[in-house]
Amino acid sequence: MTKHLDDPQPRKDIVSPSRSSTRTPRPTRVRHRQSKPRYQTSSPSTSRTPTRNDKTPSRTDADDVARKFFTPDAKTDPTRGPDKFGIGQGESDAPTPDQVRPPGTPSARSVGHQAQAVRPLPVPESSSIDQQEERSRMEFQNKEVDALVQKTTGLHAAISKLPSLSPCPDVNALFTDLVTACVPPSPVDVTKLGPEAQEMREGLIRLCSEAEGKLEAHYSDMLAAFDNPLDHLSVFPYYSNYINLSKLEYELLARYVPGGIAPARVAFIGSGPLPFSSFVLAARHLPDTMFDNYDLCAAANDRASKLFRADKDQGARMSFHTADVADLRGELAAYDVVFLAALVGMAAEDKARVIAHLGKHMADGAALVVRSAHGARGFLYPIVDPEDIGRGGFEVLAVCHPDDDVVNSVIIARKSDDVHADGLQNGRGQCARGMAPVVSPPCRFGEMVVDLSQKREGFATAEVAF
Repeated sequence: MTKHLDDPQPRKDIVSPSRSSTRTPRPTRVRHRQSKPRYQTSSPSTSRTPTRNDKTPSRTDADDVARKFFTPDAKTDPTRGPDKFGIGQGESDAPTPDQVRPPGTPSARSVGHQAQAVRPLPVPESSSIDQQEERSRMEFQNKEVDALVQKTTGLHAAISKLPSLSPCPDVNALFTDLVTACVPPSPVDVTKLGPEAQEMREGLIRLCSEAEGKLEAHYSDMLAAFDNPLDHLSVFPYYSNYINLSKLEYELLARYVPGGIAPARVAFIGSGPLPFSSFVLAARHLPDTMFDNYDLCAAANDRASKLFRADKDQGARMSFHTADVADLRGELAAYDVVFLAALVGMAAEDKARVIAHLGKHMADGAALVVRSAHGARGFLYPIVDPEDIGRGGFEVLAVCHPDDDVVNSVIIARKSDDVHADGLQNGRGQCARGMAPVVSPPCRFGEMVVDLSQKREGFATAEVAF
């Protein structure tokens, strides 16, 4: 009788061999013919005839895989782990996902390890661009600072070789170059320069102090030759700078000192032979205030007093004293405001010592105005740390760094008995670098304050400068 293809009798050519002649043979597994490969992954709706380049395994590959799975000795194969029923290694014939993958396809585990090994974490493109821009900016700033240090070092060497610092073409040219290099805004922090640059800077400030004293003495003698010297102050080339600096200091005092500012007596320490600051404040901002000017040099005070001999009003409100600030004690308690010139105490420790002395003897609530410097201007004048002012018994109210022709920075502080008694214990005296209340200069619109009732017509066409 002829057997049909659908005869259920198993075929002997695909029966798995027994494990051993002494063990009970396992049930024979029958594999029926199928119309398409066993491992074809496409759905029936999308099935098609496999081509030579397809990834679908051939019948031969399928037989190889089946023969591997049904091998009785697979128990010794370490790649086969425990099955889901908890039977020991190799006891389950259920293939794992890696065992049924098409030949030539990497396992999921190996793909995952490769991805973790070679694929870096994604970096946002914007973050990479920002880092590049930051590096470029830092490189540019470093080059700018290096160029500035080289420039000032060369000028320091040239000025040091001059036989005299009295005004003359050579002196004027060198100091003009120095001011031109240091006044523009700069990213340099002179407090972080190396030892050699710091030594050069300190020497340069001493040279500037000496040259400034000789320059002011020269112009003070020139002004004294006029009948009324106060009418010719503009002959001094930097007189407008003093006008702007004094205006800035007065406006900062009026804005930040509690209760406003209306001092009866003011002390200016380090007034020099040209007391422009005291004169501008007295003439333009404090018409009813008495001014006491202190300087170490008797000749400087003698020159300064001659400038006021023809002006009875200004002369009556100006007095000049030759004294060291360290010798002033009870006198300091009589002043509502004390101005400390930039060149009083050129070293940082000397400046801190002067401020501590003022904090010990000034009256409670009195205001202190300290002139400092910022950025590259620190090559011209000493830089005052607001923290030193706080340690001296003052509450720092405002710090202003002008970016125009006003070279000096201005620090406004107020004497407080609580701050001086407790120091940094209660925190009020603490004013760390970078944490001080840095403010902008007052708006210049205040220059145009006028009486509208008197200038109603002219105000309509006035040009207001901001």
